[in-house]
Amino acid sequence: ALESSPPGFYALAKLWAYVFGDEILSLRLLTVIAGSLAVVPLWLFCVRAFGARAAWLAAALLVLVASHMRLSQDARCYSVLFLVFCCALVVAWQLVGAVRERRAAIGTAAALGCLIAAMVWLHATALIAALAINVFVLAAAVGRRDEVRRVLALLAIADALAALLAIMPLRFALQHVLQLEFVDRWIVVPNLHETLQVYGRTLVGAFLGPLSPLAAVLYAA
Repeated sequence: ALESSPPGFYALAKLWAYVFGDEILSLRLLTVIAGSLAVVPLWLFCVRAFGARAAWLAAALLVLVASHMRLSQDARCYSVLFLVFCCALVVAWQLVGAVRERRAAIGTAAALGCLIAAMVWLHATALIAALAINVFVLAAAVGRRDEVRRVLALLAIADALAALLAIMPLRFALQHVLQLEFVDRWIVVPNLHETLQVYGRTLVGAFLGPLSPLAAVLYAA
């Protein structure tokens, strides 16, 4: 009753469980596959936008960072959300290329809108990721005024389609925020001791995995 996440991942997990069974290994395999596959669109985006060196570095960081490993085994929405976000980055860069080359881009904008909607179905905080994608596309097309105007129009199409497709999870999230028991349960100012515990578990503890020293070296590079 107090779950704040939209039902997208749970619907996907229910379909997965219907096909592969509802044992914990099967449910975790769904997110393991999603977390593993995310390296492919991430590499594609980076190699097209920033070059091969950046693409291989980003791929290495993703497969080595301990927090991504943990979330990919968590049987929750986060690795699936990250996979969809990486796919959205690929489509966003295709949108930038279509604008620069003056090609038709309505279909690309529609695809971006569908991916943004899918992210919102998975988690309400995906709205932050959607904003970041909008800013990135706009920043990548600031070279000429006509490009900016066209990009704004295409982003408006993508965002409008995303809002239309995700109106149900948006209402779902808003209803939860307005419930007093939800506010009492989740939106609480932590004390210093609790804050240090959370910091230790999520930021420090995540780097205690066996591959994390190599990830730290890559981050430094």
